[in-house]
Amino acid sequence: MLATIASLIDRGLADVREHHAMLLKARSKPFVLDDATIADTKRVNGEGLEWCDVYDRQLERWRCERLTRAQQGEVARLQGVSGELRVELTRILELADELGRGTIERQLAKSDLELGLERLLENAPHTASSEPESTSENTNASSGRHHGRTAIELPVLRNGGARGLHQGAAIGAAV
Repeated sequence: MLATIASLIDRGLADVREHHAMLLKARSKPFVLDDATIADTKRVNGEGLEWCDVYDRQLERWRCERLTRAQQGEVARLQGVSGELRVELTRILELADELGRGTIERQLAKSDLELGLERLLENAPHTASSEPESTSENTNASSGRHHGRTAIELPVLRNGGARGLHQGAAIGAAV
């Protein structure tokens, strides 16, 4: 029975590490995932955490029994591996939450304007200033409110404004 549990824990950790590595590749482009994939990931890895509880209880029972030195060593090793497995599963669940905010369904629900603005803001230079200065650069001209972050000036639509709107939509559609 110890060999069976050892196999489950060891293979489980290897599989979870592989899954985590795959999800990390999607971090920069979460739109390649869909909501169903994220839901399945959360379900399967949540169940994996429940199995860790089962493994831990069984390993603790064995630890309290009369075991050979080799068996004691194996139980101790498996307790450590089970702890690693629990950490990796938790990391996957946290990453799945993060990736879930950018799935393809979330992207398709956005307007072209929202997508275009997000793309522009991704490429905008960021400042590390924690205390913004009270200048016209940090103030919204139309409302006069202070935003406390670097502002990007978007062109005001005047003559030919419809053309500008169409170009903005094209930026969003290209994202």
